[in-house]
Amino acid sequence: MPMATGADTEGDETRVYVHQSCGSSTVMPAEVVRRYQADPWHYLSDQTFCTGCNASVPDQECVWVDTGENLQVYFDRLRATTAPRQSVFLLVKLGLTLIAIFGLGGGLIYAGVAGKKGPVTFDDVYPGLSAIGAGLGLIGLLYWLSRPPSAE
Repeated sequence: MPMATGADTEGDETRVYVHQSCGSSTVMPAEVVRRYQADPWHYLSDQTFCTGCNASVPDQECVWVDTGENLQVYFDRLRATTAPRQSVFLLVKLGLTLIAIFGLGGGLIYAGVAGKKGPVTFDDVYPGLSAIGAGLGLIGLLYWLSRPPSAE
């Protein structure tokens, strides 16, 4: 990441922003400022906390006191200088994989009980539960294999 300039504060400095809807100022702690600068992709909600509203508000409704720059514009500018961490993509892949696994398992369970007359038994739902368990086990194995070796 390039050296910070202008609105990019470094060191132990805090930043103050104003929520334009309510007019309240909020201090962003130095550790949060440093986290944004080190990894602009860490916080993906595009929201920040407003002390006046006592709630999360969209970044686009806030501006830095010292520069007048909109927080959303600032964070987008930081993100443009840094590629997203691989963990962002892994979370998306994990979510899609879980949807597929539970969809397959649910479909197999439904197929086992659809049109069945009488009580549903474990044998009717076993294929679906097996698919879900195998899929979750595979995700766990792939996660374990993708972890870097410890530095012991």
